[in-house]
Amino acid sequence: MALATSGGSTSQGAGIVQAAPSTSTDQQWQLLGEETGYDELENVASGMVLDLPGSTTTQGARLEQWGANGGANQQWSVQNNGDGTYTLASASDGQVVDVATSSTADGATVDQWNATGGTNQKWELVSVAEPNATYTLVNRNSGMLADISGASTSNGGELIQWVPNGGTNQQLGGGYSTVTNVNSGLVLDVPNNSTSQGVQLEQWSANSGANQQWLLGLAGGGYYTLTAKNSGLVADVSGGSLTENAQVVQWPSDGGLSQQWQLSLDY
Repeated sequence: MALATSGGSTSQGAGIVQAAPSTSTDQQWQLLGEETGYDELENVASGMVLDLPGSTTTQGARLEQWGANGGANQQWSVQNNGDGTYTLASASDGQVVDVATSSTADGATVDQWNATGGTNQKWELVSVAEPNATYTLVNRNSGMLADISGASTSNGGELIQWVPNGGTNQQLGGGYSTVTNVNSGLVLDVPNNSTSQGVQLEQWSANSGANQQWLLGLAGGGYYTLTAKNSGLVADVSGGSLTENAQVVQWPSDGGLSQQWQLSLDY
């Protein structure tokens, strides 16, 4: 479930709940760093921040959104749990963001509670695709990144998977429809407009073709599928390989982990 405002409200004082993940902006939050070392969590839909009402220290107090005022009750320590999740602890009283009674229900209240280490107090930070941002694409099956072989800047450079190395040939950006390699400036392309399964993907100069347009689909768990507009096939690590240099091809969607990609925001 995702951290959200109750009913998608943009009103000051609206309660915070958990909700089934969607593309709604009331489930999207920006981490705004403060000089104190804490972060404010600003809701994209409302522009308001995650707030502990009245700076209360009461365990079980429901969280809300409120206009930013710089108070410690609006500042949060984002603590890495080492398992891909984070705990959000209040700078005001040290209690953490918690789903009340460990509920798994859509719309359940989100409150503050003493840290227990429970999964109802652990949150994933999932990047949301936005125009002109730069990401790496992490394959769910192998944990490796989508990579242009040999850091090629030429038309026809082949798409493979490779271990993270910080190279710009592993960074992809551009809007919702095209995926642009930072190293070359070329875009993710299905060669020759092919509709055949198993064709290795490549990079090519942008030409506005349907074979260069990709639909991001929610796959759950913070992962996405990339579907080519021209063929309806998805970006897939060939054979579910876990090895470096494995080809990335287009293939019919089958729900496999090798077809699921995480957008890792490149700072």
